[in-house]
Amino acid sequence: MLGLPSTTEVGRRLPKEALYRNLKLSPKQKDAFVHGVERIVILNSIKEGTIHIPAGREVEEIVVVGIELRDEGAAQTVVDEIAKANKHKLVFLCQVPTGRASLAVRAQGVKFGPWSQPDQLVLRIQGDTLDDVWDAIVSQVAFGDTGMTSMSVEERLVLTEKIAALEKLVRELDTKCRKAKQIGKKNELFAQMRKAEAELEQARKELV
Repeated sequence: MLGLPSTTEVGRRLPKEALYRNLKLSPKQKDAFVHGVERIVILNSIKEGTIHIPAGREVEEIVVVGIELRDEGAAQTVVDEIAKANKHKLVFLCQVPTGRASLAVRAQGVKFGPWSQPDQLVLRIQGDTLDDVWDAIVSQVAFGDTGMTSMSVEERLVLTEKIAALEKLVRELDTKCRKAKQIGKKNELFAQMRKAEAELEQARKELV
């Protein structure tokens, strides 16, 4: 699965009840586990003993968690809560009854890749240490490449967060500008929006 070596396969099921009982969940979050999840399985363990790539300074093991969902809408909540409660470097393979699947990683929050057919999802193992392997996996999920750019994965993640914040700011300023009645206030908001748009355009260029 995911094109990973057979030596990494684990296939150990995690009882979801035991999992969510140990998490501090709101009623809505608990409902996502109870009604949105079919089962949770540890699919792969990527470590020196399974792929013969030495541990790095920060990464000793990467765990791939398979989550079979009854409802695609539960994916974000379930992945967020599992990620927050676990210190491992985690990759999530989320699948729904419609046949669609998506990968997600915990890296400066949780980043989801696009939803597609499971057989289209492949993770390439690349790098001299597990630090490198993890960076490559994060890049594959978050950006669709293996991170072979002049910018580090951390820098790219920070930049994507900045872009998301600027996109939100532009939308908010646009709404306020349209609703403003006073010409002076409308002009002020318009100028702020144009400034945010310029910063957004520059950030997008830097990410390419």
